[in-house]
Amino acid sequence: MIRFFFYDDIFVNNFNRSFFYSLEFFCPDEKSVIQLSDNQFEEMQQLFHTLRTIADKPEAVSGILYSILIISQKYFWNLHRGNKKELCGKEHTVVKFRELVSKNFAENKDVAFYAERLHISPKYLSEILVEYTGLSAKKWIEFHVMQEAKYLLSFRDMSVKEVAFQLGYTDTSHFSRAFRSYDGQLPTEFKNTVGNPKCSSSRI
Repeated sequence: MIRFFFYDDIFVNNFNRSFFYSLEFFCPDEKSVIQLSDNQFEEMQQLFHTLRTIADKPEAVSGILYSILIISQKYFWNLHRGNKKELCGKEHTVVKFRELVSKNFAENKDVAFYAERLHISPKYLSEILVEYTGLSAKKWIEFHVMQEAKYLLSFRDMSVKEVAFQLGYTDTSHFSRAFRSYDGQLPTEFKNTVGNPKCSSSRI
């Protein structure tokens, strides 16, 4: 059995509080138990093993925690939503949007890009997401971009310019403004405050 226990400071040190509220297994009216298959349990064990080995690197820990939570959300959907013959239209939109964002957030940050692929208007897409997750489409895209930015900035072998380029920004100053608007500090300031591991920047 795997149990998650979170203290309040995880919101401050790792993630935006809104992100946790968007995870359905944290909602008070939802079941918080997820039955794992053998393969799923093994996948989680590997992630927790990795988490233990990097426990002294806060920003790297954030990346693994993010993976654990997103995978847990996927398992939750498969278990509790999968009991239905099919998702309702809005639930299906939420799932497809999250899949699209996870694959395209670096190259496409415009809500219209995702709305077009889901065959709905940007306004209606955001209305659905706010209803089901508490976050607008723009906030979801921003969250993915900035969490990846923090992860990449934690490596001292990557410059701010390289991080900006990898995240699809052609102008470093634009990336810096976006990061400061999200986190309250410049990428260079954030980079100077983290442990900055030397290992490769490829995500685990």
